[in-house]
Amino acid sequence: MTKTISFLIDNAQKMMDVKKAFYDSRVDVALWYCEKLAFSIQVLKMEKSDSQYKRTMKLLEQVKKRYEIDTTFLEEVITAFMSDNANVVVLNEALKETMKMILRKVMLNEG
Repeated sequence: MTKTISFLIDNAQKMMDVKKAFYDSRVDVALWYCEKLAFSIQVLKMEKSDSQYKRTMKLLEQVKKRYEIDTTFLEEVITAFMSDNANVVVLNEALKETMKMILRKVMLNEG
């Protein structure tokens, strides 16, 4: 019981930060970026066009700057997908990992 109480005291501020971030408008913005990314990649899956590729990469650049995350993996997978060197499953997983990075930044008050 003492260990549990000690743990809770040590992590109280972190838990309050997570709670605060959850109710913060930054979560709304982060989810909006996740939604934009998902829709952009969905369109790319349906229409492998150069214009959609450029829009998606431009959006990734915005996400990279706003959240200071490494989007290189998703960029590489998108490029490989355009040349048929990656499948939809790999693309979906790369997108999911990028979204997790965005949410992690916001929820841990890192960005």
